[in-house]
Amino acid sequence: MDEGRIIALDTVKNLIGMLTGVIPVGLRQVDEALLAQLSALPAVRQATIAPQPAPPPPAEGKEAALAEPAPAPSFTIVKLETEDSQQALLGLIAFLNERDLPIASLEILEPNLENVFLHLTGKRLRE
Repeated sequence: MDEGRIIALDTVKNLIGMLTGVIPVGLRQVDEALLAQLSALPAVRQATIAPQPAPPPPAEGKEAALAEPAPAPSFTIVKLETEDSQQALLGLIAFLNERDLPIASLEILEPNLENVFLHLTGKRLRE
């Protein structure tokens, strides 16, 4: 429900099943060919470069003199959208190991009801 209107009606399992799992993986060297190969892995729907977070605003006053500039990330986050996160993860690890490509970071994000609500309405539960 959103603002008193029913926007989706189904079981919890089916609502969550509308969305994909996501595996953000940090890699040091990413190009279009690698993205295409990652997209072709079993259980992977799509591999894209995730937007990089904006750097924090510069400090002012005393903090500016004491603050050290934040180092630029030395890797790129690739977002894998998956049909089955576990199967995709196994394929990803094997693929990267075969090519001797080191992993800088790795997460597994499974969809939940809050993600479904955000997907359907474009806003968080508390907005």
